[in-house]
Amino acid sequence: MPSYLMAYQRYDLFSQMLPVSLIYAKHADFAFSLYSWGVAAISGNHAFFYYFLTLFITYLMIWKFFKLVDTPNPLLCFLLAVIFYKFFQGQWHLIRSYLALPILLCGILYARTHFRYGLGLFLLGGMIHISTFVLLFPLFVVGRYIDRKWSAIELLLIFAALMVAAIGLILSVKIIASISGHYIIAKIVTRLEFSPGFSKLPTLLFFLVVNIVAIPGYLRTKNISFIRIFNISSFLSALSLIALFVMGDELHRILLPFYLLYGPLLVFSIPYFQPRYIVLFALGSVLAFHLLAFSYVIWLNESDFMYKLDGKTHPIEHIGLDYVKGFVEYLETDIQYYDGYRTAS
Repeated sequence: MPSYLMAYQRYDLFSQMLPVSLIYAKHADFAFSLYSWGVAAISGNHAFFYYFLTLFITYLMIWKFFKLVDTPNPLLCFLLAVIFYKFFQGQWHLIRSYLALPILLCGILYARTHFRYGLGLFLLGGMIHISTFVLLFPLFVVGRYIDRKWSAIELLLIFAALMVAAIGLILSVKIIASISGHYIIAKIVTRLEFSPGFSKLPTLLFFLVVNIVAIPGYLRTKNISFIRIFNISSFLSALSLIALFVMGDELHRILLPFYLLYGPLLVFSIPYFQPRYIVLFALGSVLAFHLLAFSYVIWLNESDFMYKLDGKTHPIEHIGLDYVKGFVEYLETDIQYYDGYRTAS
């Protein structure tokens, strides 16, 4: 998070917008830089306002995505997403990804019926976070096929094609990198290695189980939203299995879309299981686990975000009114952070 705030507090001239983003925040995504520069110009580089507004817009887009897919319970899906322990912890470091992700997914879905609007959204998401754009680009290209059901043989053939494409992409990027010193290419090369990395495997296994649990409903459903979500999730599952061996610890970049997809998959699957109380118990257990993990992160209080509020620095020491007062206090006085670990050099 300090990387983005260091860039944000140095946005001044429009002509220096991208260089500042590249030097401090280590990205060159035009739309996010433009948004950050605009907020800085309006608010006088107010860091708390920037942080709050960005997360607020992100949560609005996540809510919009759940409404767009016609999930029977968008509020439950929203809670499953925003209190998922990796999402909650990762938002401090991957804020652009979480802002871009629902925009990109909405672009893919809108393109099915309103292509130009969907394309515009998808390009906007790409200019917020190019890595996630590249990850989801194949789904946008073959968008008309996410509405159909696939047989087991067809899915195996698609998996084989993805594996060949992934290997070809890695080889081509490495060849290009050997004759080019471009920053973006070098950044990609450092994340594409022929080396297995299983540190993210437990999280992947959780999402794979959700995808497998959804199969009976997928085979019986006529709900087009369910079919689309399942097909997108299956594509990412196959890609993740390949990435275990070629991206090492960078697998989390592919796992990000699952944070928004697994909730609707679970909710869509419930009507197809009997007895219903077993499924509801399992869903309640998942939600309870997320709440416990979320509470544990709050209890750790590593960010010490309440450090300005009347000598009480831990979140659990405050009531709701304290948070309202704290919000006003932080808008008036802003936040401070340690910025000594990274310099322009």
